This record gives sequence, structure tokens and C-alpha cells, in this order.
Amino acid sequence: MKWLVSFLLILSFNCYATSDSTCLSAMLKHEAQTESKVATRAVLDVTLNRVAKSRKTACRVIKEPGAYSWHHKNYKFKVIEKDLTRLSEIGNMSPVLDEDYLWFFNKRLHPIWAKKLKCDRIIGMHKFCKEKK
Repeated sequence: MKWLVSFLLILSFNCYATSDSTCLSAMLKHEAQTESKVATRAVLDVTLNRVAKSRKTACRVIKEPGAYSWHHKNYKFKVIEKDLTRLSEIGNMSPVLDEDYLWFFNKRLHPIWAKKLKCDRIIGMHKFCKEKK
């Protein structure tokens, strides 16, 4: 996964479209801004797992309706150098979740959709889920 994040950072200099690294940086800013590095890496792991499973770009995964509560169709992805640096640091860490984890939510919430999943990891303020087997 380290290579994927490094590759996405290289793409961040594409000035013609919102790059995956910009989308990932914005996602981390909204989902895990105050989290520890390990908890932030877990949030990144889920998103990268979704990317790998769907074979879509990170931006397309993040922009899917209902995928992230903060995102709406008119959202403008704005990040600063600090956000990209944080993505690079977190992206160079080893994954903390395996590829089966595809969902997360704030541990204080109890979303109805999570009842169908196995939500067995709590890291920071998030609960992480995978399909029941």
C-alpha cells in the first residue's frame, strides 16, 4: 500500500483535475484531523481498501453518494501543503487494518447499516467494520 500512496502523491501535481492525493488529504482532514497517527492510518486503510476492491480512483470512491458524511456533490476539495505532508507521513506507515475492512464510523454513533457488519476494531474515535462471514 505504501507504493499506492506514493504514486497518488506524484499525481497530486496534475493541475487539470482533482488528484487522488488531494481527495485523500481532504478525506483525512475531515475524518481524522484530531486522531493519532495509528487511527488516521486506519481511516486511510479503509479508503485504500475501497479503492483496491472497486478498482476506482480514490476521488471516485470518496465522491460516491453516502460514502462520507461530509462530502456533497458541490464540495470543493481544498488542501494545503500541511495536509499533503500528513498524507505522505501516514501513507508511509504500515497498514493497521487488513483488506477486509471497508467501513468505519464514529464510535459514539450506532448506524443501522452497521448491524449487518462485523465491527470488531475500535481505534481512536472510530469503529471499523468488515463483512460478516
